Amino acid sequence: MSFEGVQEVMKNEIIGNTYKYIIDTSYGINKDGFIAIGTESIVYKGLKTRVDGGLQFSCVLKFKPKSVLIDGKIVDRLEIFKTEEWKIFEELRECRSIVRIDDVIDDLGDFSLPCNKVASGVINSDSYFCVVEEFIDGWSLEEYCREEYWKLRRIEPIDNGLSNVINYHDFSDDEKDAVNLSYNYDNILKYQDQILLFMINLCEIMEFVTEQKNILHLDIKPENIMVTRYGKE
Repeated sequence: MSFEGVQEVMKNEIIGNTYKYIIDTSYGINKDGFIAIGTESIVYKGLKTRVDGGLQFSCVLKFKPKSVLIDGKIVDRLEIFKTEEWKIFEELRECRSIVRIDDVIDDLGDFSLPCNKVASGVINSDSYFCVVEEFIDGWSLEEYCREEYWKLRRIEPIDNGLSNVINYHDFSDDEKDAVNLSYNYDNILKYQDQILLFMINLCEIMEFVTEQKNILHLDIKPENIMVTRYGKE
């Protein structure tokens, strides 16, 4: 392999103190590792390996902007995350139902990821840091309801062998009418036990977070609630 080839490979890796990380390009509709866009994050499925070699494990790589503009002022999001938010996650590690953070990497080195979901078109060390989280094999509650129960999306092939996800709010009026007519009282009753179980579990978790740890979540929504693929926890 040429020297240039070695350099190109290295741009696909993020090197931490103990582990090195790459995007899992076997994952996702377009096999690009993309999972979702969060409030402040671009989320990808990742693979981690010890720097000195060994087994490879799944993880989640959340790329967050190092700074954001709020009310005309530049806010250092990296500093806030490392000094405040990370401590909150560490305080909650004893609760197995809360996703764990394994690492925060503020210097991505030569890592560079083309991404048409960000204004610059690329995720790199100039503008982003990376939060490494454990990987949950499943869906967000929003995806689970939309895809597993109500089928409120369809996959549309596009150029170059890629596919695009068309969600319910982008359906034509005729498609929406057809979906709406397919639901009735019996369908709702069919899922109420599962929905009730999810809500009881969520209330138990939030009781621990708020009553025992005195922490307010402030961003509870279906996209932030994960459902495991097996066991539906």
